[in-house]
Amino acid sequence: MTGREVMTVLRAIRKALISFICLASFVSVMTVPVYASDFSIEEEYDDYIVCRNNDSGYLILIDDMADLFSVDEEDLLLNDMRRSSDGGSVVLVTAYENNYGSAYDFCRRYYNSLLGDENGVMFLIDMDTRELRFYTGGAYARKLPGSTLDLITDNVYKKASAGNYYDCAGAAFTQLGDVLEGKRIAAPMKYISNACLAILLALIINYFFARAVSKAGAASNSEIMEAIDSRFSFTNPSVAFLNETRVYSPRSSGSGGGGGGGGGHSSGGHSF
Repeated sequence: MTGREVMTVLRAIRKALISFICLASFVSVMTVPVYASDFSIEEEYDDYIVCRNNDSGYLILIDDMADLFSVDEEDLLLNDMRRSSDGGSVVLVTAYENNYGSAYDFCRRYYNSLLGDENGVMFLIDMDTRELRFYTGGAYARKLPGSTLDLITDNVYKKASAGNYYDCAGAAFTQLGDVLEGKRIAAPMKYISNACLAILLALIINYFFARAVSKAGAASNSEIMEAIDSRFSFTNPSVAFLNETRVYSPRSSGSGGGGGGGGGHSSGGHSF
């Protein structure tokens, strides 16, 4: 065998070895779960997974009662939720039927029965009331006020309206993780609403300005007296004044309505 033939054989062997190593690496990546190094599974049933963040000890839970996600999508969502579990538990729930009347009440009952006042955040996709709803507890209630949760659901609700529930949940937890890491998130719907409000306000101002300019001037007193023939007769006047005493009785201060406070929870959502 000549030297050139030997080199040709060696190149072929090296090429085959490289191909084998690449294939083995690809297979190992595909077979190892994405969550293996970050969290461990404690319970797993059909559409129900409970994991534990190995670093922080907080829960990561998916309860897909409405069966909106495939198994592969649930694994990917666990990885998205992992970012938000360093300071509290993270819960994703989907519901096909809501017996509590509102998405807020559903979240409140589910969260309190699972975590109480512990640090955490829950995201609900309610197929019955057609609403996306966040609910937080503990320290996350301060880190994630209702205005921020409203903003996130404003940004992702169109994906749910189009039936892309996995994309909706993934985007929601991605933005949630960004906020918890101190990053800013886009607010296109807020800007659009502000622009529409500004246009509406400008139209109202222009309307009243045009109305004021085009309005005819009021007649003077002399013009009114010249235009009418008035006569006034006042005979035998009699005036009586009765002393009247008015007693001021202030309203008793009762309990007012509105949002809650001091309970260590926050909430925000959007219909879809």
